Amino acid sequence: MNREKHLILGFFCFVSAIAVVLYAADEKERQQRPDPARWRQDAEMFAQWDRKNSFAANAVLFVGSSSIRYWPTVEGFQGLPVINRGFGGSYMADSVYYAEPFILKYNPKVVVVYAGDNDCAGGLSPESIAADFQALAEKIHAALPRTEILCLSIKLSNSRKEYWPRMQQTNQALQAYAQTKEYITYVDVDAVLRMPDGTNDTTLYESDQLHLSEKGYAVWNRLLSPILHERYARAMRNE
Repeated sequence: MNREKHLILGFFCFVSAIAVVLYAADEKERQQRPDPARWRQDAEMFAQWDRKNSFAANAVLFVGSSSIRYWPTVEGFQGLPVINRGFGGSYMADSVYYAEPFILKYNPKVVVVYAGDNDCAGGLSPESIAADFQALAEKIHAALPRTEILCLSIKLSNSRKEYWPRMQQTNQALQAYAQTKEYITYVDVDAVLRMPDGTNDTTLYESDQLHLSEKGYAVWNRLLSPILHERYARAMRNE
């Protein structure tokens, strides 16, 4: 009987130890995410702009990190009512945190998301980044069930080669989740930045080999334009 008690006690101690390890790992990842409060100035800047200017109704809204912020989306997608709410250096979780003021308040018909690049460089796991995207998609869909979401893959820039394996795994996780939802379209925006031999076309990047050049954004525009127009038309039909 004593032996059974010891075995049971040992089992519960083992389970408790595993739970502690998993909690510690999860807590470590939570701590790796920077405080979203660092974007309050950007939030106020967007709010001030909206108070002084009108914004497009039934918009195609771009949100995410610097690849969105530096993207001349209004010029690149003429004929579509575009709003750009990129805030450079942001993580996927930041878009979740600011979903109401940066996305939902505009009642967009299509939301284009690019984030995860900084998350990978910051040490977050592919599973955590994909979970943050899922939280963002669910938040958008709950408030705007007829809105289409485009999930753009992370680009594997030469300046962040050391993170390529993590980025590839994250892209796979994002694509797998997107395929489970009819309203989410995953778009591989990395492949079009590569030469026939598979290496990056450095002319499509700025000198930092991290951010896209004008030519790089032109390539993204050509890739996304037909997809955006089709998804926008579908969202408007569902109105």
